Amino acid sequence: MNLPDGLKHAVKMGADEVFLEWLDLSKDDPEGALESLGASYQEDFRPDRFAEHDVIRWVADLAAWDDGIGHASHAARVRRLEVLICDAGVEFARGLIAQATGEGEIPERVRPYLPELTPLIDELKRAIAAGTFNDSSFDLDAAIWG
Repeated sequence: MNLPDGLKHAVKMGADEVFLEWLDLSKDDPEGALESLGASYQEDFRPDRFAEHDVIRWVADLAAWDDGIGHASHAARVRRLEVLICDAGVEFARGLIAQATGEGEIPERVRPYLPELTPLIDELKRAIAAGTFNDSSFDLDAAIWG
């Protein structure tokens, strides 16, 4: 995908939610599955794992989801990045689902990225038709990170 890294982190989070959570949950409870998007997100964003310049860049990549409040410390910026990735990731998940199923609305902040999401949307359509996602035949990381 030709997206900035901050957006790729959010797309990855959203894709994981869709392919590894929503797809199974939606079979029994479609509305509940949509409402629970992001509930299982547990990324390990410790400040010592990320360079400050990367965190600043990734937060800037997610500016459409940011409230613009500055964060003085690296730890605070890392925590903010985690929140932004989750917020954007849930919107990307909703967009993938809406585009693949025709149900729901594509969030406005996701619309500009739909062309880049096409491989994920196509795979989601296949997974829905098959009733399952085969992670051995489609590598989410490779599709997103290249």
